[in-house]
Amino acid sequence: MVKVAIAYDFDGTLAKGNIQENSFIPKLDLDKGEFWDEVKILSEENNMDEILSYMHLITKKANDKGQRITKEDLKEHGKNVIYFKGVEEYFGRINKYANEKGVEIHHYIISSGTKEMIEGTTIADKFDNIYASSFMYNNYGQPIWPALAINYTTKTQYLYRINKGIHNAWDNKSINKFIPEDERDIVFENMIYIGDGETDIPAMTLLKSKGGTSIAVYDEKSEIADKLIEQNRVNYVAMADYSVDGAIDKIIKSVIDRVKLDTLYGKNNLIKETSLNYAPLEQSECTQEIKIEQCLKLLNTDGFKSEPKAHVNKIYLKRSDWNDHNYRTSFYIWNNGEYLGQVKIAYKDQKINQHTADIIDKEFDKLPERFFSIIQELREDNVSQEQKNALKYLLNDISETTKYDNETVVLKSLKRDRI
Repeated sequence: MVKVAIAYDFDGTLAKGNIQENSFIPKLDLDKGEFWDEVKILSEENNMDEILSYMHLITKKANDKGQRITKEDLKEHGKNVIYFKGVEEYFGRINKYANEKGVEIHHYIISSGTKEMIEGTTIADKFDNIYASSFMYNNYGQPIWPALAINYTTKTQYLYRINKGIHNAWDNKSINKFIPEDERDIVFENMIYIGDGETDIPAMTLLKSKGGTSIAVYDEKSEIADKLIEQNRVNYVAMADYSVDGAIDKIIKSVIDRVKLDTLYGKNNLIKETSLNYAPLEQSECTQEIKIEQCLKLLNTDGFKSEPKAHVNKIYLKRSDWNDHNYRTSFYIWNNGEYLGQVKIAYKDQKINQHTADIIDKEFDKLPERFFSIIQELREDNVSQEQKNALKYLLNDISETTKYDNETVVLKSLKRDRI
């Protein structure tokens, strides 16, 4: 079976808020705002990593309050976690879906939060490994020193450990050993990272740059997630809802489908084949689905939209009111906040004074066959030849065929300077 790894941040990603705030900080009768302010001050005064400052303070505060703190005590606090919708049912459902596709899923936590608390949660057994900040303990089970402190930059190290099949935090010899990409345990293209905030940016950016999938999730406000996709640091943004048919569920399943297709058909050959044929296919449904999936992956999108308020992870075809002899077919192409170029889209028997945008579907993966287009221009600095070919295929580009040259809209708009 081909392997897929899904790595999750914990706080704000699978569970609401910081795990320490659910019961540990309240038990010490501390104001959470004042506690985190003290962490920041301690870090600044001592030029200290904030994770180490936090780990020092939680033990100091507990001792000052006369509260017992052991490894088992910390695990108990994990039982009070409040998950986002659908989390507890999500793992079994995704594993089942993957198994049916012949894909083997491995789940990991990569978190700055407290490992012992995460180990006390009801979902701890769902993960192959939990990489999180943890303590070294004495013979009485009391924390005496930080064993592992994971911050925003060190999170990337654990993606490499997963990639190379190293399931511990101490083996630095193996992590630095050169291993050819095709011999690694789980290739980056088959890895997914899900996180919620700025501390996840290096990990999400790394995975996206390696051809993997990064998902920024949000609870109520999407400003940070939207900013990440605008900056091209993540592939997708989604509400932190793990329910069946929710955005995260659909994204994960689409990646599983893509991995399965890559395994069966070979992504490089398929992309090459796709680039040779831009017009609507007259081939099997299965072949067309495969090509669509590969083209969307190549463009780092999950489809197109013709309205700005639709799904944020789709290429936006923004209407232009340019008038070609009363035909209005022009669109600007935007992807993840970046301008790519312009395209003219029309349909059979198009009437004058009616914009194609009023007829075209609000969201689609590939233009229906009755629509066709000609890409007018694309940014050479931002669009590769393969991506251009993918756009041509998905938008039914007719620049290299005469099939629709008898259509008036083609003569007066799409090819008015070419025929």
